[in-house]
Amino acid sequence: MAVVTCLYDTGFSSLKRQIKARVKQIANALDDIPLLSWLFLLVDDGPGDQSDEIAAALKACQDTLKIKQGTLECIPLFPNGRPRNKRDRKGWAIRHGFQHLITEQPGWDALTYINLNLKVDMAQLPTVLKPVLFHECDVAIGTRSPGEGGCVLGAGFAGRLKSVVYNSLATSALPPLKPYADTNAPVKIGSEAAIRHLLDVARVEDVSFDTEWVLAFLEGGFEIETIGVIWSQLKGSRPPWTSVPKVLLSLVDQRRRWLRRQFRGKKRRLHRSAARTTSS
Repeated sequence: MAVVTCLYDTGFSSLKRQIKARVKQIANALDDIPLLSWLFLLVDDGPGDQSDEIAAALKACQDTLKIKQGTLECIPLFPNGRPRNKRDRKGWAIRHGFQHLITEQPGWDALTYINLNLKVDMAQLPTVLKPVLFHECDVAIGTRSPGEGGCVLGAGFAGRLKSVVYNSLATSALPPLKPYADTNAPVKIGSEAAIRHLLDVARVEDVSFDTEWVLAFLEGGFEIETIGVIWSQLKGSRPPWTSVPKVLLSLVDQRRRWLRRQFRGKKRRLHRSAARTTSS
């Protein structure tokens, strides 16, 4: 399997510490699963040059952690130079990582993305991974919703309210998502077929990509299973409120594209119905 991550929301703590802690969690979670080899892929999407710090952190992991079945890799999102702005590119970075893996090393049993920060302990990873590895579903979603077995720690009233409001807006804009209580779920694991479909249809570059991904999996006919996970708000981690207008605009655009697909689908069905009527 492959685990893809990027530098989103890591500025509140030492990058080297976060990389080492995250890799250690993954190794502890996956190294004891028989016959499972895994790859940790960090997509360097930062506007500043942190390549030396990342390389040193990954080397420290190789030198000090007892990794038995895994390998570590980093690729740049901007190989030809970095932009000066700090625009959120999380969705783009994760898709870039998936595209790299499927192009360079096809044949994955499962691919997932996680945040590099430590809000979700990777001790929970095998529980979410198992149904995909054993072909019980195509996509497994780690949900924070208490009604689905999940839990949120330390978010406070404002943080919980923000999640409730976003989820209400997302499910109103995109009705197929109504069965999902956490459309912005922090863990998603998919088969290679599901991820290939995602790469064909996904367009959102910013943090609101989660809703687009769930909708893409549904429209692609992939079977989804939700599994509760524990998510912890960390001190100092506060994604900027300036991203709220962009997220709302992204939801509007996602709804516009969904309505367009609905219209085209209805039009094709009417054409097929008319053709059958004519032929009979």
